[in-house]
Amino acid sequence: MSTTGAFKDVIKRGREPERTLPVGEFIAQLDQFIAEHNPYRQSKVIPAIGGGQASLEVVKRYAKELYYLGLWMTPEFPLLIANAPSRSRTPSTTPTGRRTSPTSAATSATRTTSS
Repeated sequence: MSTTGAFKDVIKRGREPERTLPVGEFIAQLDQFIAEHNPYRQSKVIPAIGGGQASLEVVKRYAKELYYLGLWMTPEFPLLIANAPSRSRTPSTTPTGRRTSPTSAATSATRTTSS
């Protein structure tokens, strides 16, 4: 580990960009990746719990691990949702019939309700 604290540029420059995959091929690769890395298929604990073969200590430990994961990960979900892009990308209509973009519709609704 470097002790100087200097910035190290790790971006590999001068290489050809990867080709963009068609949607169907990308989804197929994604499905394959998920199938290969599925923790429920790789783990011996989860099927043992489901089959009633795991000891009570193993079940308790697994429950504690899930609790700990949920405790620290759950608060992040609202942030992910709040920063997600809007579903609607098409212009909408205001109650007066005027066409507007989703952003200006929210702004005008706020002005209407706060007046």
